Amino acid sequence: MRTLYAPLKDSVRHHLVSDVDVGVFLSAGIDSTVVACLVAESAARPKTITLAFDDFLGTPSDEAPLAEATARLLGTEHTTVRLSRTRVEDLFDSFFARMDLPTIDGLNTFFVSFAARSAGLKVALSGLGADELFGGYPSFSQIPKLLRAGERLRSLGPLVTKTADALFHAAALPSSRKKIRGVVGHSQTVERAFFLRRSLYLEDELPALLDECWIRDGVEQLHQAHRRDQSPPDGASIRTQVSLLEMKRYMRNQLLRDSDWAGMAHGLEIRVPFVDKVLLDRLAPAIASDRPPTKQDLANSSSLVPPAVKSRKKTGFTTPVGSWNSGGGSLRGWATTVHRRFSAQSPSQLDLAFQPLVHPAPGDALAPAA
Repeated sequence: MRTLYAPLKDSVRHHLVSDVDVGVFLSAGIDSTVVACLVAESAARPKTITLAFDDFLGTPSDEAPLAEATARLLGTEHTTVRLSRTRVEDLFDSFFARMDLPTIDGLNTFFVSFAARSAGLKVALSGLGADELFGGYPSFSQIPKLLRAGERLRSLGPLVTKTADALFHAAALPSSRKKIRGVVGHSQTVERAFFLRRSLYLEDELPALLDECWIRDGVEQLHQAHRRDQSPPDGASIRTQVSLLEMKRYMRNQLLRDSDWAGMAHGLEIRVPFVDKVLLDRLAPAIASDRPPTKQDLANSSSLVPPAVKSRKKTGFTTPVGSWNSGGGSLRGWATTVHRRFSAQSPSQLDLAFQPLVHPAPGDALAPAA
């Protein structure tokens, strides 16, 4: 959709204003590739940085080959920083020491910020925010399905609904399927369905994890935050409501906050050209329309985006760390690891938060550049 080109190009151009070089986090995904393409049109030879892991070498999870091919096509000054398992483990203590609040996100940003700073960058552009604008998350398809499932259950009558709810709660479901129990209670509104989609645990599981006072205070703070948020306009489509919720809840409260501390842990300023008021004002009518722009429309906004990137299945930016913990790579397992490590920080470990991270000098051969 070439109509996206002008507002996106304008946002990227404004985010390039700086007294120092501005790099781009470049993965194999559409979001960062579009940013890199637009930057390549505005800068003589922009710098791009790709983070890769030895554990992913030779697997579909290794984004470096496609990112490097894109960098060659665009003619960027590219650096791939490939981290070994030993190097990742060395950075773990610093990751938890600099985490101001426990979070299950931020690790990927922490590592890619390390890579960018190791390449000599002080400012980098991120593709954060594109999924919220262009419907890139699974929530955009899953929430309508959840609403329809709940509506069908309720149409069968209160007795069937009550019985189904009881059966869901009585079933010995594996950890990865426990949220099925929330289908009946969280399918009346888009907001409730969104809460179910983004939460790790249901309300009735919290007493086994947290003290009662924490639960009470936390739920009240959550309700206050919800009341402060502006309600979607009357008649807003489900797609528009999900987009707003992704922006106001997940992006604002987790992704942007984690990008802030994870980038600053390395003295790196992360800029997000997709999270821009002027851009949102210009795209809002299209997003709220009957035919909102999609990720493929985003990919087609620049003629420089390689076909291999356009056709690549969305995976999200992942790290191999999740598979090392006892949870076997599940979000619940990773959350348990984060909670345990964060809670167990000793004063000596916390001192790391005030010590500068040691980065390789720019030009050191961490990995061959594309």
